[in-house]
Amino acid sequence: SIQGVTHNGGVEVELAGATFTGRRLDVSTHNGGINLAVPRSYSAHIRTESHGGSLNSDFPITVRGRISRGGEGNQEFDLGSGGSTMRLGTHNGGIRLRQL
Repeated sequence: SIQGVTHNGGVEVELAGATFTGRRLDVSTHNGGINLAVPRSYSAHIRTESHGGSLNSDFPITVRGRISRGGEGNQEFDLGSGGSTMRLGTHNGGIRLRQL
């Protein structure tokens, strides 16, 4: 399992391989954004919580959850065929999913 927390700054996570093999990945920020970069063919289950930020994705996704103006809210979706849960939470920051 991987956990990362910051209060005044962003978090950059870059993963390799086909899927996250850990139990879970949990990253949160209070005053900053999260940038998650994974290969194009990556599989994972993503859960986002954003208050005061937006979700931007290079991946085509089908979102379940609440989306309010500006994209903030709580969303859940699968990349590829799904897999272990990755939780990405921000307060006053955006979330960016980037393809490697």
